[in-house]
Amino acid sequence: MHEDQLVFDREIREKYNNEVLINENQRIRNELLSRKVWLLSIGFGAMFLVVVGFASFHLYKRNVQGRIERLLARLKENEKQLDEGRVESEEKRRQLLQENHELSRRIEKLFVRQKDKDELNSCLQKLNVSYTKQLKEYQEIHSLLPVERTLALSQLCQLRCQPVYGLVKSDEEWMEIFAVIDTLYSDMSEKLNGYKLGMQERRICYLIRAGFTNGMIATVSNVTADAIAKSKQRMKSKFLLSGGDAFDDFIRKL
Repeated sequence: MHEDQLVFDREIREKYNNEVLINENQRIRNELLSRKVWLLSIGFGAMFLVVVGFASFHLYKRNVQGRIERLLARLKENEKQLDEGRVESEEKRRQLLQENHELSRRIEKLFVRQKDKDELNSCLQKLNVSYTKQLKEYQEIHSLLPVERTLALSQLCQLRCQPVYGLVKSDEEWMEIFAVIDTLYSDMSEKLNGYKLGMQERRICYLIRAGFTNGMIATVSNVTADAIAKSKQRMKSKFLLSGGDAFDDFIRKL
């Protein structure tokens, strides 16, 4: 009877644990899906704005070119009248010269505005290339990672875009992010293992490798930027670096 009760209790615990795992897996899948949608929405939204910018630019440029052509034609006609001596009075001549001066000023102003728009268009093109490249890189990285690490990749991307404390809630989640950084930037874990670093120190090293600044690391760690700078100075002795060595450069070259 006692053994039956133990078996029954064990089955109950197993069922409960299975339910917990199923619910947790579903929660992770839902969170992962929402983060994917969030990241892709930002990417496609940015690309949409760039496309709208392109369309607006070309419409504006066409209108400006039309105005310049009309003003140039009018200016040319006025100059032709002056050159051929078809102006009957000095007053009329003076008016034409004044009008030509105003037309020249307006044409020059339109050319300047068009140049500014050309520079804006160049920036938009660069942004379009940048967003397209980032989206492609994200998709390529996503394909390299196992499914359970995709959530960590999403968290890393969010922290890079908008550093915030509390997004990563446990050391286990940080370890998953470290594994993602290992995949992206070569295996740092093996190189750091010989230096006897604590969890906070490892986090600083990994985030430096991922391109985070002192301020960004301070935000996600809920400390000040000065505290991060002091931690780096203390870690220099563990890495056998001199006071003048750049800690960030050393970590990025590991």
